[in-house]
Amino acid sequence: MKNAIFNSEIFKITHDQGVNILTLVNGIVNIVVTIGWVIFVKSGAMQGSASNAFSISILVLLPLLTIAGLLTSAVVFYLVPFRSISVDYGNSLLQLSIASGTSRTRYYFSKLTVTALRMMVTFVFLITIPTIIILASTDGSVEWLTNIINSLGIWEIVFVPFIGYLSLIALIYLAVVLMKGSLLSILVAIGINFGASLIMTPIQIIIQTSIYNSTVQTSVQAGTLLWWAILQQLITLTAYTVIGWQVFKHQDL
Repeated sequence: MKNAIFNSEIFKITHDQGVNILTLVNGIVNIVVTIGWVIFVKSGAMQGSASNAFSISILVLLPLLTIAGLLTSAVVFYLVPFRSISVDYGNSLLQLSIASGTSRTRYYFSKLTVTALRMMVTFVFLITIPTIIILASTDGSVEWLTNIINSLGIWEIVFVPFIGYLSLIALIYLAVVLMKGSLLSILVAIGINFGASLIMTPIQIIIQTSIYNSTVQTSVQAGTLLWWAILQQLITLTAYTVIGWQVFKHQDL
């Protein structure tokens, strides 16, 4: 039964044509934006060596395309988690599944896990081709990437944003469960996030102040702040997941 629930969720989320089309459009926009910026840099427009007409057209179109890419990416990464669970409230599939004897715990965590996996695959899909285009434009040189990693660190680039996005998925699930699939779930998620920031921000300020006022080395300070950022994301991820699961587990459907 456990595998059946998991496989069923994989089938549903991978055959959602609306989400697939939106993801494809987002991918195409990202590719166009990447090619546009590569042409812009290669053409010498930044140094003013390109024709005025070309420079002006690029300067007008690129920001618009970049904004379009950011908006479509935001829609994809916010819409898919929201849709993956809210649609079951809307079509009564959730009630039927629970009534047929499906464990609420298995149902909730199967959907949460499949959604997280889907979004990881989507992320890889959306960045792979643009990355290849950038590497091709630099003749395979990865010096720029190495510089970014050295300046920020692989943990800040990958792990902290990854845990942060998992927290966002758990938050969206919590809000949808609280509102039983209503569109107001979006506002509830914003409100919960705002409330959590009111709690975590003062704690963060106290920790940062104590670290900066300490006599330890700068590298140790940076490492401590990094681990606090990771811990903060793990705390919110755990809290949103457990609260959402408990509400769903005892909810009157």
